[in-house]
Amino acid sequence: MAAFHRTTVEQFGGLDLLVNNAGIGLFKRLEDFSHQEVERLLRVNVLGAWAATRAFLPELKARRGMVVMVSSDVSARTFPTGGPYTATKWALRALARTLQQENPELRVLELRPGATDTHFAGSHPGAPGKDWFLRPETLAEALRCVLRLPPEARVEEIVLRSVAQPPEY
Repeated sequence: MAAFHRTTVEQFGGLDLLVNNAGIGLFKRLEDFSHQEVERLLRVNVLGAWAATRAFLPELKARRGMVVMVSSDVSARTFPTGGPYTATKWALRALARTLQQENPELRVLELRPGATDTHFAGSHPGAPGKDWFLRPETLAEALRCVLRLPPEARVEEIVLRSVAQPPEY
């Protein structure tokens, strides 16, 4: 992270936007998870976002920038076989809220997408049965809309699902 931070600041002189979008998924019953699997979910889904945010926080604060935590529509609910995964998304939600409270000069957005047509959890974009998923381009457009707002506007949360995905709360 230190090398990435140094290279970014040297090349661009600062940072206006940080998008924490790394994430992995593993789904099975709680008793079937190993300690190592849960630890890996936490390392990638939570600690990675925390480390990147912490590393770039001085630059973001100096430029009154924005941090985007890409969590999931399950950051406020859970489901069978989703315990450790949803726990990481609840944790991202807590990090986003705390970061916003502690740094009112920043804009912190929790982007909560539903099922999205990506390589997530070993799947393949465009695979059969995924025709009802959101397209990544739709999420990118939602973020572009937020970024176009004047700097005095703060969007704190967006839940975005395909109209074909059942609304679950």
